[in-house]
Amino acid sequence: MILTPDHEMPEVSSGPPEPGQNEVSGATYRVLDRLEPDDRIVLALRVLEGLDMNEVADACGVSRSTAKRRFAHAQQSFRELAASEPALQQWAEGGEA
Repeated sequence: MILTPDHEMPEVSSGPPEPGQNEVSGATYRVLDRLEPDDRIVLALRVLEGLDMNEVADACGVSRSTAKRRFAHAQQSFRELAASEPALQQWAEGGEA
């Protein structure tokens, strides 16, 4: 979800960052910091940790449907907030970053 169209996190390189990578990382963290805690937790569990929705629900102590609603809200909030970050604007508008 975060930065690739197929909802997969990009592979982490052990070499020096590519041009613009530091800006994208910084912008991503700034957006995450601005999310409501419940949204940030669900988004991190699902996208960063790779948990399935049942695991997210269990980890948060909520029903699967509540976890799905929170995740959908978190995705929308992230995209809206990302639009205000120059390094993420193209991605937020549907392009690739």
